[in-house]
Amino acid sequence: MVVRARTCSFIREGGRPCRATPLRDEDFCFWHSPNHQEEAAEGRRLGGLRRRKERALAGA
Repeated sequence: MVVRARTCSFIREGGRPCRATPLRDEDFCFWHSPNHQEEAAEGRRLGGLRRRKERALAGA
C-alpha cells in the first residue's frame, strides 16, 4: 500500500501546485491559508528586513 503525503491545494502561476505540507485539518499550507494571511505577510516583511540587514553588514 502506497501512502501519498498531503500537499497544499494552492495552484501557483503557471498551473504548478504548491508542494508544501498543509496545516492540520486544512487544505492549505501556512503561507497560502486564508486564515493566516496577516501572519504570513508579517513573516515575509520580517524576512525581507533581516535579509537587507545581513547584506548591509556583509558589505561593511
